[in-house]
Amino acid sequence: PARAVDVGLTAGATEGVVVPGPSHGGFYPALGVALAFPTPAVTFLASLSLEWCFECGRGGFLLVGTADFPVAEHLGLDVNLTLLHDQPGLRFDQAVFFVGLGPGLSVLLGPVTLSAFVSAMLGGSPLGASVVPGLAATYTF
Repeated sequence: PARAVDVGLTAGATEGVVVPGPSHGGFYPALGVALAFPTPAVTFLASLSLEWCFECGRGGFLLVGTADFPVAEHLGLDVNLTLLHDQPGLRFDQAVFFVGLGPGLSVLLGPVTLSAFVSAMLGGSPLGASVVPGLAATYTF
């Protein structure tokens, strides 16, 4: 049956690459929830995840908005807008914030969507840039 909104669970990981350099910024596994709003021409998605970098002791929230454009029956091209909060441990007073934009590719396999993406991120203190490739899997109910 058709629904206006699909609810899902998402798991993924990103690798922060600080530029110029490039240098390793951290590997961040993430878990979260997602909402999908399908239409005939595009599916809009919103996800909120909690991420953590075990090697650097930093983590935070990741809010992603995606427009997924179907190009084949089980394949979509994505445009992702990301808002990222990152802090050491529980020190919110030391939190930094980033905004990112980038493309992605999604493969739909029944209730599971596998996505590969890359985002150009800007933010932090002092202001800096990074390139963040990642992979994610979302299971929708």
